[in-house]
Amino acid sequence: MNNTFNLVWCKNIFIVLLIFLSSGSSNFANCQENEGYNLLWQIDKKGQNTSYVFGTMHVRDNRAFNFTDSVMLAIEACDNFAIELHPDSVFNSFMEIEERTELKGPKELLNEEEYKRLIGKFEKENNLDIEEMGAENPLIFKNFLSKEPEGNTKKNTFVDAYLLGIAKTLKKQIYGLERFEDQMGHFYNRSEEAQRQELLDLIEKDHIDSGAIFDHFVSSYGGGNLDDLNKFVLDDIYDPVMVARNDVMANSIERLSKKGALFSAIGAAHLIGKESVLEKLREKGFQVRKVSSAWTGVADNYSIDAMKMEWKTFQDQDKGFSLQAPGNFVKSTDLTLSLLDMHMLFDISGRSSFMFYSVDLRNNKEQSKEEDVKKRIQKYFRKNSGKTAKTKKLERNGLEISETTLEAPDGSNVRFQIFMANDILYCLGTFSNFEDLFSPEQEKFFSSFKYEQVDKKETESEIFVNEKGAFEISFKNKPTYKLELIPNPLDHLGEPYEVHMFTDFSASSQSINIVTYNDFPPGYYLDDDVDIYNEMMVEMQQQGTIDQEEDTITIDGVEGLRFRINMQGTIPMNFMFFYRGNRLYKVISSGADLKAPEKDEFLNSIRFLEPKRADLKEFKMEEHGFSMDAFQEPYIRSDSSYTHDDFALYSDIFSTTDPYNGGAYFFDHSKLNELFKIQHLDTFYNSFEEGLTFWNDSIYKSEDLEIDGNKARRIFSINKYDSTRTKYVFWIDGDHLNTGYFYVGSEFFEENRGDDIFQSYRSLSAESDLDIYSSKAQMIIDGLNSGDTTLYNRALGSFSYYEWDENERAILLEAMQGSYPCDTSNTGARSRMIAELANYDDIEAIRSLEAFYASGLNDVLKEEILSTLNTFSDSTYIPVFVDLFISDPPKKESSDNWDLFSVFQDSIDLVAADLEDIIGIHAKGYYQTEILQLINRLASTNDNLDDVITKHYDGFMERAIKDLDQYKKEKAENGYAYSSGVSNYLELLNNVRHERFAREYTPLFNDLDGDWIQTKSYATRIMYDLPIAKSVLKKKFKDQYSRYDMISAYYKAGKSSEIPSKYSTLEELANTFMNEYLYSQDEYPDKQTLNGTIEHEKGTIYVFDLKFDWNDTSYLGLCGPFPKNGSFPILEDMKVYSDWEEIKGGWKDQATKMIPDLFQEGYLNYDRDQ
Repeated sequence: MNNTFNLVWCKNIFIVLLIFLSSGSSNFANCQENEGYNLLWQIDKKGQNTSYVFGTMHVRDNRAFNFTDSVMLAIEACDNFAIELHPDSVFNSFMEIEERTELKGPKELLNEEEYKRLIGKFEKENNLDIEEMGAENPLIFKNFLSKEPEGNTKKNTFVDAYLLGIAKTLKKQIYGLERFEDQMGHFYNRSEEAQRQELLDLIEKDHIDSGAIFDHFVSSYGGGNLDDLNKFVLDDIYDPVMVARNDVMANSIERLSKKGALFSAIGAAHLIGKESVLEKLREKGFQVRKVSSAWTGVADNYSIDAMKMEWKTFQDQDKGFSLQAPGNFVKSTDLTLSLLDMHMLFDISGRSSFMFYSVDLRNNKEQSKEEDVKKRIQKYFRKNSGKTAKTKKLERNGLEISETTLEAPDGSNVRFQIFMANDILYCLGTFSNFEDLFSPEQEKFFSSFKYEQVDKKETESEIFVNEKGAFEISFKNKPTYKLELIPNPLDHLGEPYEVHMFTDFSASSQSINIVTYNDFPPGYYLDDDVDIYNEMMVEMQQQGTIDQEEDTITIDGVEGLRFRINMQGTIPMNFMFFYRGNRLYKVISSGADLKAPEKDEFLNSIRFLEPKRADLKEFKMEEHGFSMDAFQEPYIRSDSSYTHDDFALYSDIFSTTDPYNGGAYFFDHSKLNELFKIQHLDTFYNSFEEGLTFWNDSIYKSEDLEIDGNKARRIFSINKYDSTRTKYVFWIDGDHLNTGYFYVGSEFFEENRGDDIFQSYRSLSAESDLDIYSSKAQMIIDGLNSGDTTLYNRALGSFSYYEWDENERAILLEAMQGSYPCDTSNTGARSRMIAELANYDDIEAIRSLEAFYASGLNDVLKEEILSTLNTFSDSTYIPVFVDLFISDPPKKESSDNWDLFSVFQDSIDLVAADLEDIIGIHAKGYYQTEILQLINRLASTNDNLDDVITKHYDGFMERAIKDLDQYKKEKAENGYAYSSGVSNYLELLNNVRHERFAREYTPLFNDLDGDWIQTKSYATRIMYDLPIAKSVLKKKFKDQYSRYDMISAYYKAGKSSEIPSKYSTLEELANTFMNEYLYSQDEYPDKQTLNGTIEHEKGTIYVFDLKFDWNDTSYLGLCGPFPKNGSFPILEDMKVYSDWEEIKGGWKDQATKMIPDLFQEGYLNYDRDQ
C-alpha cells in the first residue's frame, strides 16, 4: 500500500464495513409474502427497562424500509442503540486481521482461465476496472457480484445502516453486540478450497435467477413475517458459527440492557429457529413477545440528519489543532497509514465519510519539503482517483487552502483540502456516494478546523530501553508501541505469535525506524537458528530485491544478519535480524536519506542488555496431580499421539516462557501404561536418556539427584556440529514419567532456571497403584485372549517395551502354543512372542524355537523364527537355521525381513556348501531375488559356477524370462516397475561367464527403449562381445543418462579404445563423471561449466562451476585424478565431490582446499546398479 491516502482503497474498505455490519441478515432464499408482522420484539426482565430487538436486512430496496410505527417509536423510547458490530471498531479490527492473516486473493485461488472469467464478469456487471480498484480481498468481489438487482427503487443506504443513522440523529448511545472476530473470524479461517469454491459459485451465478429469488425474499421481508421467512432459510444458517454468534449477541443484549432501555438491530436470520437470539434470551429469563403495529406513516417523520447528531471534537495538543465530525475518528493501526497519523470516520448511515492526516514539518531545515509533499499528495490523488473535477484556492481563518474535488473510478465523489498551519501540512477529506459534495455536514467538518501556535521541541536521539525485550536503541522520538498477534502457522488452534513492535515515524524527514521482537508461541521453540536465518532470507527475497548482500554481525555476543532490501522493488529499507535463544529481533529503517546498512546510525545503535531475572510463582495443577513453579500460568498441550507400542498412554506438556529472555521451558507429564514394567531403574534411565538425544548429540555429563523423594536423572548433551548444549531431567513418580527440558540462548544456559522450575515439582496425588517392578506377564497374555480389541492391542503393543525376565519365560512359551488374531502377520501376537525369545539369547531359547518351527506353523511364523535365530549371539543357532531353511523353507516368493538371510550373507562358505539345495528352493519359486543375490555374491568370489548355471540352465532361463515379462507388464500398466529380479540376472551374467545365457537373454530387452535396464543389457552384450547396432550405440552415448554406463561397460571389458572419440577426451570424461555423481546425489544444476584444472601429485583435477537458476548461486565440483600423460583414467581410482559451498573469491584457491575432501569423501561408482 502506498504512503498516501488511497481513495479507491478507502472506498473498498467502506464496502467491506457494510458487509461486516450485517453479514448475517440476508441468508434467505425463495421467500414468499405472508401476513403477520413479527420483526419487532419487546423483551422485559424484572428490574430493567423495556428493550427491543428488531430484525434487519442488508439491502437498499425501498420495499424493505416498510417500518411500522412502533419501530421508530421504540428507537426513540430507548436510551441506547445496538448494532451487530460497532462501526468505530470495525475498521481497525479489519486492518488488524488483514495484517495477521495471509488471505489469498482471487488471482492466487483461481487458475488463469477462472480468474479471467471472474474479472470479465466483475467488470461487465459493475463497469469498473479491477486493476484500478486494487481489490484483492475476496469479500470485495463477493459484495460487487452479489449486489441487488437493478430496477427497484433504492435507498441511499442499507436497512441496518439507516436505523443506525436514525439512532445517531436521535443522539442515542451506540453499542456493538459482537467483536469483529465473532462475526468474520470464520471467513479468514476457512480453507483455501472453500474460498475458491465461493468464487467459482460467483462466476456461475445467474443474475436473472438471483434477481427473482431476491425479489421474493425482499417482498417477504417487507411483509415482516419471520414465520414465512423461516420456511426458506438456508440449511447452513444453523451451523456452529451462526449458533455461536447468537450466543454472543444474546449475552451482549443481556449485559447492555442493564445500562438502560436498549434497541438492538440485528439480522433477521438471527431471530429464526430454536437456536435464535430470541430463544436464548428466553433461556436467560426475559419475557419475549412480538410487537404489533399499524402503518400510519409515523416512520416517515424520521430521517437521518448529520447536523442533529452529536458532533465529537478531536484534539491534538501536541500539534495544537482540533476539528469536529459526527462520530469518533479512528486512528489507523495499519503500519503504512499510521505513518501519516491518519484518522478516519466511515459514516455508513450519513451522507459523508471523513478523514484527515498531517505531516509535521516543524523544525524542518529543508524548506523545500513543504512544496514537495504538497505536490506528491496532489499527484497521487489525481493518479489514483480519476479525473479532477475542480481545483480552487480558498482562504479560511487566514489559511491558504487548496481544494480539489475528484470523481473516483466507481462514480463516488471526493473532496479534499490541503493547507499549512503552524508549519504542519494538513489534508482533510470527505467522500460520498452522492453528488452533493458541499452538504452542510461537509461544510461544518471543513470549517471546524482550529489551531494555535505550538512550538515543537528539538529532538535529539534518546536511548530507548525495553526491559522485557532486554535491549536498548536510539530513537529520535518516543516510539509508539503495538502488539501484533500473528496466527501460528503450525497450529491454527494454537497460541499466536506475539510480536512487540516499536515504531518511530518522522514526517519531517520522511523516515521510519522500527524494532520488533517476539518469542515463539507457548509450546514451541527455535530448533535451528541457521535454518531460521535461511528461511527469513527466502521470505525477504519474496517481498523485495536484496540490494546489498547480507553480512554476519555480532553485537554484545548476539549474532545476526544485516542487509538492504528494496521492498516491492521500490522502497529501500535496511534490515537486521537477531536470534537470541528463543527470541527473534528485527531492526528496520527506511527514509529518503537512507545510509548504507553499516553506516545506519539507528540500526547500529541497538544493544542487548542483561535480561532481568524473572520471578517464579507456584502453580497448582490440581487436575494433573502436581504443583510446580513457573513464570506464568503454564500453557498446556495434550499429546495423544501415542500408540499401543508406547509405554506411555498420553502426555500433558506444560510450557512456560521467561518474559525477559524468551527462554522456553517444557515439562512432559506422561501417564504410564498399566502394563509398564522394568527390572532396574538405573537400566531404564540409561536406556531412556539415549532416546532423548539426537544422533548428532553426545552426552558429556550424567548425574543422579532427588526430586520430591524420587530418584531422578539429569543429563547434559552437546551437538557435535554446532556445539549447542541441552539439559534434560527426568524421573518416575508413581504412574507418571516426568521429563523437563528447555531451550535458551547459550548465554543463559548456566542460569539454572530449569533446575529452579523442575525441582520445584511436588506431587499432589495419592500414592499410585502401579508397581513398575511387578510382573504383568499374565495380564498381557490375558489381554491377548480377552476378545476386547482395546485390551488386545494394548497387550500386543506391550512387546515393544515390556522387559520379560527369566521368571516369565514359562508363561511366554505356554502362550506361544495358543492361536491369536493376526497370526498371519509378522506383527501379530505369536510373531512378537517369537522375537521376544531372542532377548533370552541362550541355547534353551534356540531349542524352543526349533521345536516350535516343527509344530506345523504358517509361513509367516516360520520366517519370523528364522529371522529371530539370526539375532542370537550363540553360534549354535547356525546349523539349526540351515537345517530348518533347507528342509522346510517358508513358501514365499520374497521376504520383508532384511535379516532373514544374514547367516548366509555373513558366511559365503555356507552358500557354497548348500548351493544345490539353495538353488532347489529357488527352482520352486521361493525367495527369487534373495537367492539370486546370494548366488551373485558367491559368483563374485568363485570362478567355477558356469557349470552350475549350465546344469540348471532351463530353470534359470524360465524364471529370468518370467521376471522380465512381469517387469514389462508392470511398467506398461504403471509407468514404472521394480527391477531387482531382472537386474540380478544381468548381474549374474557379469559375474559368471555363460555365452548361451547372455546370447539368448539380452536381446529380450530390445523393446525397452529409454529404460535404464535396457542400457544394462547392452553393457552385458559389450562384455560378451555381442553385436549392437551402431544406431543404438550412437543413441546411448548421446544420452547423458546412459553415457556413463556405456563408458563403464567398455572400460570393464578392456575396450576403452572403442569408446567414440567425441566422448573419450579427458574433459568430456570429467564432464560425464560429474554428471554421474550429481545424478547419484539427486542434484540437477541448470549449468555445469568447466572452470579449469589443478595439477596434483596424484594427477589432474578438473574443477566445475555448478549453478542453479533458482538462486543464481555457483558451487564447486571436483573430479579426478586423471593421468597427466592423457591416457584413459583408472575408473576404480576416480573420485568426484562437491561440498555445496558457494564459490567466494577465486575458484582455484577454494578448489585446492577441497582436494583432501575429494580423495577422502569423493566417489564414483563405476559399477552402479540402478
